[in-house]
Amino acid sequence: MLYSTIIKQFKKQFYILFQETFTNESGMVIERYVAKHPLLKPELIVVNDQVHGFKKIKTRLKSLEEYPIYFECEYQKEDDELILETLELYAEAQLDSDRRIRDIKYLANTYSSTINVDIVQQINKPEHQSIVISSRLNDELLERFSSDDEGMDAIQEQDLILLIEVSFLSFINFIKLLDDVLVKGKSLDAINHILRNIPREKDDV
Repeated sequence: MLYSTIIKQFKKQFYILFQETFTNESGMVIERYVAKHPLLKPELIVVNDQVHGFKKIKTRLKSLEEYPIYFECEYQKEDDELILETLELYAEAQLDSDRRIRDIKYLANTYSSTINVDIVQQINKPEHQSIVISSRLNDELLERFSSDDEGMDAIQEQDLILLIEVSFLSFINFIKLLDDVLVKGKSLDAINHILRNIPREKDDV
């Protein structure tokens, strides 16, 4: 149930570009996806019930191309069941300046229950920095549902879906806000106004 629920929600929430699957000799399956922010998903042009191509991506959204999203999950096949072992959801982007580090830290702290944020610097080229945004969904699942429980079947499916949805939406919202800070140059006051009007935590899950 867990694997199928997560994959279904991932495909629902993200704009998927690529998928590949590997299986090793022990039966462990690794499934990898490359995706984009859902705001980049092409919209169809429909006139009189006829498809006439795709709408152009809005200029203000094109900078979201700089945040490729990667999703990887490992699972075992046991009889007719797919048993999820681990999952990873993350995005990377170049960090060209330290100028907005304070604002990035503020966003990271605001989303700390659902997101981990790391700034990576090359030792031999300290001017080259990147930012890595990682979902805490795997940690959250491990914290909430230990291996000695009666199993995932004991979990209310609706609660599980809600947990996954909130985690994915939090990840998506964080990338958009980060882009607003780094590319659009929005102030912390403007970001705070946005934060007051979007869901970001899972306290109610």
